[in-house]
Amino acid sequence: MRFNTDQARFGIAQGFATKFLQDEQGQLQPTHSISAGLDYVGVSPILADLEEQGKVRMTQARDTEVMQAFQQLASNEGIIAALESSHAIAAGLREAAEMDPSQKSLSTFPAGVTKTFLTSPKPCRTNLSMILSSLI
Repeated sequence: MRFNTDQARFGIAQGFATKFLQDEQGQLQPTHSISAGLDYVGVSPILADLEEQGKVRMTQARDTEVMQAFQQLASNEGIIAALESSHAIAAGLREAAEMDPSQKSLSTFPAGVTKTFLTSPKPCRTNLSMILSSLI
């Protein structure tokens, strides 16, 4: 559950006003992400404003999609992206699959090997070790 659902509504919490995942009474909802950097109940006020202006579109990716995107990017391109960035890659791959071959798509993201390697679940660390070994 992320910010492209009807549970993401304007609210004021923790000292700032933005979109938060809330129930009907305005109570903040629990959230989960494989990436600690995205496991938060609110979104940046700047991003919330950009979405309201129609300049960005919120989307989501499931943990399994994130790991598949992470592994695909590492295996095919030799890029070890942070798990936060892998969410964007997962959404980009999903949307690219539905695009016409004449259309183009561009995704930009920072890479973060150390943090991802140290905070990834154990099965991922095993796969990461194999991926890293094959890249060297």
